[in-house]
Amino acid sequence: MGTRVTIDNIDNSVTLDFTPTRRTDHLVSGFIQDQVALIQDRLTLTLGSKFEHNSYSGFEAQPNARLLYSPNDWNRMWAAISRAVRTPARFERDVQTNVAAFPGPGGLLTLVESSGNSDFTSEKLLAFELGYRVQPVEWLTVDLAGFYTIYDNLRTSEPGTPAIAMGASPPHIVQPFLFDNRMSGNTYGVEISTTWHPLSFWRLHLNYSYLKIDLHPDATSVESMEDERRSPRHQVQARSLLDLPWHLQFDASAFFVDRLPKLEPAVPSYLRLDLRLGWRPTRTFDLSLVGQNLLDNRHPEWGGIFGVPVRPVEVQRSGYVQATWRF
Repeated sequence: MGTRVTIDNIDNSVTLDFTPTRRTDHLVSGFIQDQVALIQDRLTLTLGSKFEHNSYSGFEAQPNARLLYSPNDWNRMWAAISRAVRTPARFERDVQTNVAAFPGPGGLLTLVESSGNSDFTSEKLLAFELGYRVQPVEWLTVDLAGFYTIYDNLRTSEPGTPAIAMGASPPHIVQPFLFDNRMSGNTYGVEISTTWHPLSFWRLHLNYSYLKIDLHPDATSVESMEDERRSPRHQVQARSLLDLPWHLQFDASAFFVDRLPKLEPAVPSYLRLDLRLGWRPTRTFDLSLVGQNLLDNRHPEWGGIFGVPVRPVEVQRSGYVQATWRF
């Protein structure tokens, strides 16, 4: 069990305002878990739950049940059901921030504000998982996992009533957007990973994941479903770890990430290569030369926020030297 008290005092700015500026939040949490052998060395049931009470949504329970079946030494099958929540943050309850400004009717400036909502509650998740691991030989392992997740009370941004700020300079129209919980949906996907030791000094790892997001704003929401493609649908990762003579190591990692078409601007797919040359003369000291993003001079990985186009920050080609001493 544990408890936490957080006290903050925020200095507001012209574009970012928290009300109240000072706040004290309390969190009390606990976790309990038990493992039961239904069939000795073959079938194991794990039951547990996290419990908490927080200042925003009150009492929350997050139970979990997992079943592991081991028919023999080289096969494992498992299934799990879990409930989780994302509790509200201070930002979603107390903030008021300027998001965009543009000319409105009659040339009057229109200011778009994103505002917190005291009624915003926890986002909820119910996850179903299945997995299988096989190790046909000592030097090869294959893992396959699938999941189906149900979401409820997801965060949306809903328009409030526009108002004219006549006392401001210059006068302008304020269009507020309030956080709310008017979206539900589900995700599903699979992940396949392998670990292969072709030689005693060489390890290979390969991983592929697929993710499909299907969201549904309720009938009273104006939220779009662009979040469905704000996460990459396909991702592939390949890693090679090679131990060389004279205490040298050579590692290579390649990543493929699918495009993100719904961001503003859209982010294309990219292939990234990282290399590392290491020297470890003793168990306590190693020296590494690392190069990252070697295939591109630069590439974007993210786009706009709150539906507002921004110039993306691009990841550049880079390198560094690292020394580690353990004692």
